[in-house]
Amino acid sequence: MEKGYDPTEELNYNWQQFALAWNALDAHACASFYAEDGVNIPPDFAARTGRDDIADFYEWLFAVHNAADYHHEIISVSYGVN
Repeated sequence: MEKGYDPTEELNYNWQQFALAWNALDAHACASFYAEDGVNIPPDFAARTGRDDIADFYEWLFAVHNAADYHHEIISVSYGVN
């Protein structure tokens, strides 16, 4: 990360896009925010590894539970610059 770079705007945009995907109950769009080999560790459920497994989890979650509207607020961002 270059010195002086502030990722706050980009992070806010990505969270907004995730919220849109969540509120649309779009499991594959939600999973697309994870790295191909990413891991999702939801509370009270087994960890899911990889986008396909994560998408499967979101599909199940959206089918079985009434998903609440997703809201997220970034309060602060801290990061190191080498």
